[in-house]
Amino acid sequence: MAREVTCEVIATISTQQIGDGELRLQVVSWNKGQRKLEYRRYFEHASGEMRPAKLVGIDSDTLQVIEENLDKIKTAMEGT
Repeated sequence: MAREVTCEVIATISTQQIGDGELRLQVVSWNKGQRKLEYRRYFEHASGEMRPAKLVGIDSDTLQVIEENLDKIKTAMEGT
């Protein structure tokens, strides 16, 4: 029997529109585990819902967003 996989988005730091989807920098918790910073592509499903796709590498622009939002990221990761 397959285990259900759940993802809780703790905080969305930034969203960037790309082609038929978007890139999101978020603090997430998979299956109620440890909170992690994640940069992931999302695509629009036929239902109109945005669904997660592949993780993406961090470039210099994304690094700048991380630096500018470091306090927000730390707070979300610490759960305070």
